[in-house]
Amino acid sequence: MKTESDVQVMKPFMSPLTVLAFAVGASVGWGSLIVTSNTYLKQAGPHYNLR
Repeated sequence: MKTESDVQVMKPFMSPLTVLAFAVGASVGWGSLIVTSNTYLKQAGPHYNLR
C-alpha cells in the first residue's frame, strides 16, 4: 500500500510570466514566418519582362 511519502508531487515547470513570454514569442515568430512567405518570397527570384 502506498503511503503519503511514496506519492510524487508535480511542481509547476513554468511560471505564468514564462508562459506569457513563450506565447508572445511564438506569435511574433509565426507572424514573421507568414509575412516573409506571403510578401518577400512572392517578389523574390528572377523577374522577366515579357511583353
